[in-house]
Amino acid sequence: MTGPVGGIVEVSDLSHTFGETMALCGVSLSCIQGEVFTLLGPNGAGKTTLLSILQGYLPVQSGQVTVLGERPSRNNYAMRSRWGTVLQSCALPRLLTVTELMSMYAGYFACSRDPAKLLDQVGLAGSESKRVRQLSGGQQRRLEIALSLIGNPSLLLLDEPTSGLDPEGKRDIWQLLAEERAAGTTILLTTHDMEEAEVLSGRVCVLVAGTIVAMDSPDGIRGNRLSRIIRFSLPEANRVALPHLAADIRKEGNRYRVESRNPTAALHILTGWAQQHGFELLELSVEQPSLEDVYLELLK
Repeated sequence: MTGPVGGIVEVSDLSHTFGETMALCGVSLSCIQGEVFTLLGPNGAGKTTLLSILQGYLPVQSGQVTVLGERPSRNNYAMRSRWGTVLQSCALPRLLTVTELMSMYAGYFACSRDPAKLLDQVGLAGSESKRVRQLSGGQQRRLEIALSLIGNPSLLLLDEPTSGLDPEGKRDIWQLLAEERAAGTTILLTTHDMEEAEVLSGRVCVLVAGTIVAMDSPDGIRGNRLSRIIRFSLPEANRVALPHLAADIRKEGNRYRVESRNPTAALHILTGWAQQHGFELLELSVEQPSLEDVYLELLK
């Protein structure tokens, strides 16, 4: 492997196998300073494998990888002190109090943040004297996020950081991460929450079976699709056969969905059909495909 490549995270032609299973196949991506770069993909797509390689927990079998300008190594403590990590699940010392744990982590870094301020930012003010075992699952997740920030990191590696949080808690963390990004911190995020990806991401990368199938801003990925989505519902008493459209009409719960590259013509047919039979199209809307719509299409 040649010398390090500059940049916050640089991955070039990375492949990784577990026995006969190809977890990553020719993955190339880069993360620039001060962006939120989000990895999307189904379970088993290779997201956690990629994060493990970036942290030095798995070897680089094929390709090139640098993090903060250096090759990943779990023994390079100087480099590791420059990033913060939230894993899918963490085992925190259950008998320590929140303050004791924050103080212990702060002692690992030459330039740490104020623990009390961080606890307030993640919504744990007032819980300082509680032992970790006394915290709810959501509170423990907030604590894990606070611990990832205590060392004033240049890079955050976050693997589904808001899993287990209630809607209010998610939005608190989203706001905190947006502030971190604005301050210049680079964030590499994995999530199954499409709203989270929409709100936070500068760019998203969709992995399927270890291969990148799309990489762009959320608007860019949506904009590559020229179709629009028409949704409507019908009166319960309606028994009239649906009109013929060039696009398929699909049932989604109590509503119908039409995806069309010519929504004006599709609407003309639908509204004309409804007028002909004397009823209204209820809950009628025309939408650009959401990131979730496009994501689900990419998985097919």
